[in-house]
Amino acid sequence: MPDPDPPTPQQLKDMAAHIYHEVMALMQSRDLLNHAKAQHKAATDKVLQDTCQVGINCALESFLLHYRNLREFLNDEVKQSKKNKGTGKLESDDVKAKDYTIDPNWKTAAPWASNKDEGKRLHKRLAHVTTARLMLDDKWYPESMEGNALRTFEDFVSALSDERRAWFENASKAITARVSPVMATLGESSNTLSVSRHSMTFHGFGFK
Repeated sequence: MPDPDPPTPQQLKDMAAHIYHEVMALMQSRDLLNHAKAQHKAATDKVLQDTCQVGINCALESFLLHYRNLREFLNDEVKQSKKNKGTGKLESDDVKAKDYTIDPNWKTAAPWASNKDEGKRLHKRLAHVTTARLMLDDKWYPESMEGNALRTFEDFVSALSDERRAWFENASKAITARVSPVMATLGESSNTLSVSRHSMTFHGFGFK
């Protein structure tokens, strides 16, 4: 059965603002997470510590949600679809990076985006209340995760036509202002760091 029809050019242009939101929300939620952690560390009152812990939990879940959304946008996994009973065709409202790229078969070489275990771990952590959570590895490295996501997003932008690249100009500017060229690297999933870890410089979107 053929793949679902891709989004229309107008839908792709309109969706660019939503994809920009995912990039910004990823960065902002990590800033909020860092702020909540700093406040928790500085707190001398247990009530305040407990309040800060709530902030840490909420910010982490928000970060993981937007990380997952970008992961699903950037990877080459098959779109979720359903069969139209009238036409018999597969239909999907998913939008993927390769819907935008010059090469319709474009795919990222970044392993974090397509690692199946990584996807499952994110889904279980965020969307499914199952006994799998009892064995879930809940160790995350948000700084490196963000770095990988932003670097892969820039790879995606470089694979666009000039017209479509302009749709993501604000996202690219925000990424350029935030990240140094040398970033930390992960293994194949977000809970395994590589042996060497490089410094990352972040600007903007922070808390004073």
